[in-house]
Amino acid sequence: MPYVGKEPVRGQNRELDDISGSFNGGNTAFTMQVGGSNTAAASANQVFISLGGVMQNPGTDFTVASSTITFTTPPANGLDFWGLIQGDAVDIQEPADGSVTSSKIASGNLTLPSDLTIPDKIVHDGDTNTAIRFPAADTITAETGGSERLRINSDGDIWQGGTTSSTARFAIQGASANTSATHADTNGVSLILSNTDTTNNNWQGIEFSDRTDSGDFITGILSQCTNHASNYGDLTFWTNGSSGRAERARVTSDGNFHLTGNLVMAAAGKGIDFSDTGDHSGATSELLDDYEEGTWTPSGTNLPTASNVYGKYMKVGRIVHAWWQMEFASDGSNAHARIDNLPYTSESAGPYAGGTAWDYRTNSTVNVHVSGGTTILYFYTDVGNNCNGDDSRIQGKQFRACTTYRAA
Repeated sequence: MPYVGKEPVRGQNRELDDISGSFNGGNTAFTMQVGGSNTAAASANQVFISLGGVMQNPGTDFTVASSTITFTTPPANGLDFWGLIQGDAVDIQEPADGSVTSSKIASGNLTLPSDLTIPDKIVHDGDTNTAIRFPAADTITAETGGSERLRINSDGDIWQGGTTSSTARFAIQGASANTSATHADTNGVSLILSNTDTTNNNWQGIEFSDRTDSGDFITGILSQCTNHASNYGDLTFWTNGSSGRAERARVTSDGNFHLTGNLVMAAAGKGIDFSDTGDHSGATSELLDDYEEGTWTPSGTNLPTASNVYGKYMKVGRIVHAWWQMEFASDGSNAHARIDNLPYTSESAGPYAGGTAWDYRTNSTVNVHVSGGTTILYFYTDVGNNCNGDDSRIQGKQFRACTTYRAA
């Protein structure tokens, strides 16, 4: 059978060194040695002692403690001594229940040949309110300060700060996650849960840091505000900036997206995709990928001398709105009048853009036309003829117009 402590070596009966030279009729305690080295006995029953040829009764005539033998009566001077320590004296009985205490186990690492079974918990030495527990079947908990802080249940759910979604502050649900409308992911869902205060707004979130020391080291926050009484929650995004940490974007509970800064498209073909509408069979693209505003100065060919010239434009996707103003003198040439530098090149395929330019002074109009695949806008009369430079339809007039066309 196994032993508690070191297993004894059998078959080593050893004769003790003669200690009779120390007998003086007064001393009772002597050191047992074999070959000049101290030797210990597990009990008095393991030692055979003869004094003056008389065998001594262990436990009555003498006792032993480790390598010390103590006689009840001091041996007289000159008395003969003979002793034998028996190596075969082995207690093979099992220790009595409750007889092995912690003081019998040496300090240091404890290695077991198989599983360690405990009824309930592992307690920290000197800090008994800190423990690892097994409070129920297939459940592990960690406690600090006498309270449960972390729980892993049989489904693989991890709860921190509570045992249910109504009490936990942080939760990771395992493979058997709740399949209700609120926790529909059966492959596992991570939940960040606030407290159960029904009167105030409760904030919870994930904070990102680039440092571990003290100070304002949080570089970003993904957070949510939940109001239990009103049953709403907004998801917000925060980043650090030159003026400190601030909210940059928000998704509200009604599905609206609020952006405090600019929406920047970093690559071609990116934008706002409306393809989920599918409301027209002839649609070829539902990607809004561009927006731009600016100014331009109209100039052209075969035009009378112009003054009060300026222009603005706005481009939304491929649609260009070009606002322009030009005041012409009475001189000009006999050629087709045109503006040459529209803000963007028009698409080469028809239909081409047409429209009118309104004269601020006479409240009359002139037809205009954007040529395909160019940045050119032509002037036309109302009967379809070219407006030559000396035509009274453009000479001495101040035109104001908004020309809309599709960019290439």
